[in-house]
Amino acid sequence: PNRVARAANTTSIFPTGVDEQFIAYHVARARGGVGLSILEAASVHDSSVLSYRVDDSTCRGYEKLMQAVRPHGMRVFQQLWHGGHHIPGFGGRLPWAASDVPSPFTGLVGLPMGRAEIAEIVAAFAQAARRCQHAGLDGIEIHGGHGYLIQQFLSPLTNTREDEYGGSLENRMRFALEVLTAVRGAVGPEYPVGIRLSTSTAVGNL
Repeated sequence: PNRVARAANTTSIFPTGVDEQFIAYHVARARGGVGLSILEAASVHDSSVLSYRVDDSTCRGYEKLMQAVRPHGMRVFQQLWHGGHHIPGFGGRLPWAASDVPSPFTGLVGLPMGRAEIAEIVAAFAQAARRCQHAGLDGIEIHGGHGYLIQQFLSPLTNTREDEYGGSLENRMRFALEVLTAVRGAVGPEYPVGIRLSTSTAVGNL
């Protein structure tokens, strides 16, 4: 009935994840005529945590959210996220990152990811996408911009690796493509999957 889409943005209105206040906020958007709302960044792994994680508790919240917005016709996507060296992990642990380049915002130097850690994060994106699908969300958006982990691999400013994930553009794209391939494999060919990218390799904007 409309062409209004709400991009993901941090609301900071929830104390414990997808709770009643969070749901009420999005119901208000639905009543106002928004056709698509993309929920703010949800962490896929404990090595970088911004707001809430896609876990069992969150998925129960998703189910309640979708029941509440369905009568108003609004579609809901979840943005899936890993902050890389900008945002520490659960309990203040050092975040995982593409390289040992300091974050220009926090000064953190993340732990450069080996092949095992890369595979773990790829699997975490796929698992989170599958959870969103099973909880009744209409689609997902992978956050690949704003200087976060996927862009840290894409940008030569933050990717100083010398293995198959660094150097050439083809190599720097490898992680993003692995995430997309794994997510698509997890949710099947019909489920909407998008990716948010920045228009620059700069990492100076969050």
